[in-house]
Amino acid sequence: MAKVAIIGAGFAGHTAALYLGDALGKSHEITVINLHEYFYYVPSWVWVGIGRMDVNKTRFPLKPV
Repeated sequence: MAKVAIIGAGFAGHTAALYLGDALGKSHEITVINLHEYFYYVPSWVWVGIGRMDVNKTRFPLKPV
């Protein structure tokens, strides 16, 4: 059994975890270490900064891998 640790659940980290989960299967352990339990879509923060979007619309709960 392989144990894989991925630091960061941004675009690259979360995508890597999902692809590795599919490729390795359930017999391996994948751990994602992230500061928050959410994925933040940072490109939309420009709209948050000028008051056109609520910050809660830019975050999404991370799903288990």
